[in-house]
Amino acid sequence: MTPHKSTTYKPLPVENPFKQGQERAYADLLADAVRTKNFALRVVGIGVLAAFILCLLLFRYAVSLQQTVPVLVNVMPNGEAQYLGEVRQSGAFQVPEIAVQF
Repeated sequence: MTPHKSTTYKPLPVENPFKQGQERAYADLLADAVRTKNFALRVVGIGVLAAFILCLLLFRYAVSLQQTVPVLVNVMPNGEAQYLGEVRQSGAFQVPEIAVQF
């Protein structure tokens, strides 16, 4: 195993504002972080609200679509299927009781 290598950097010739007791620099950094967080939360909130409104509009559209009409299909024991037609209020077809039960 090789030992861990560490690098030591020379200190930069820039004064650290925190060592001088200037709390304004810390407050500015904190305010920037809060602004960034608030902006991100607003973007996410607006996105969630837009998605919710879109879901409501799609639901309303789906509810307003024409209702489907069930059809009668007679299936023989050998697997052959015979289309009998749509079920309407006319009562042209008599649905057997066994067809209603699952």
